[in-house]
Amino acid sequence: MNAAGCDVSVLIVGYNSASYMQDCMAAIAPACAHHTYEVRFVNNGTDGSEAFLAEHFPQVRVLPTKGNLGFAAGNNYLADHATGRYLLLLNPDTRVYPGAIDVLLDAAAANPAYKVLGGLAVDELGEPQPRTLHELPNLAGNLRRLAGARGNFHAPSLDGELVDAEAVNGGFMLVEKAIWDGLGGMDAEFFLYTEEMDFCRRIAEAGGRLGLVPEARIFHDLGSGDMHSPVRSFYMAAGNAHYFHKHFGPLKAWACVVTQWLVALARYMRGRVSSSGQGIKQAAALEKVALRPWTWWRGFRSPGADPRKASA
Repeated sequence: MNAAGCDVSVLIVGYNSASYMQDCMAAIAPACAHHTYEVRFVNNGTDGSEAFLAEHFPQVRVLPTKGNLGFAAGNNYLADHATGRYLLLLNPDTRVYPGAIDVLLDAAAANPAYKVLGGLAVDELGEPQPRTLHELPNLAGNLRRLAGARGNFHAPSLDGELVDAEAVNGGFMLVEKAIWDGLGGMDAEFFLYTEEMDFCRRIAEAGGRLGLVPEARIFHDLGSGDMHSPVRSFYMAAGNAHYFHKHFGPLKAWACVVTQWLVALARYMRGRVSSSGQGIKQAAALEKVALRPWTWWRGFRSPGADPRKASA
């Protein structure tokens, strides 16, 4: 591993992720066997991940914690201390398949028009996860969800070595550091969620293409976070709203926010009348989003929506 001017800097922002550190870190070396790399880590939580890494993976450079910076600011912090030509954003609750990072780097070298590349997320059986390919947040997607569609993503095509994409998941995202620096990294106004959608949009607006490399596979433990968490639902709503206000004019932005609220309200009401455990959990997760939209509808500029401002 060459820490000075290596091929790729692997950036990991943790948040009380100590239980995932062993599998995540152990998978990196076989995933990047033919390129030089370094690993940078910062803990946005308070679970002692730093001590575990110091004992078991001393080659990882752990940056001093600065509290809960959020995902975007955490990666910006790590990128400022990275020496690699490329940056690889990696979620701690993932396990990269052998050779996957090598495949991404080779694809980036062979396809310079693609400024951001991601890999194929699979489940424990190796089957593709439908959330691999996302579309950027938009009004049409909200209307489809209001009509009953499940989300702004679709099943990935496995045809070809490289698949064009609107957006790449920030949990396994490769970007050249010069491109990252040229855009000023991620927009740190996003606290959590949708920050990678904003980054991908800015890449496209600058003329770059985005793609998915099906051969670069990664297991993402979707069970590591509560899919019915009220906190998760709130920050996803705030993140999307922040994106709408940033990228659209006032009329379209508010149309997006209102349709997003209607989606949440409809799902909340269905959960309230449901007798199933899933329905009850859904209602609890969406209660704040559905019944108190003013807490998130201006994005992270809504009063109280950004915990970093509350603690400042």
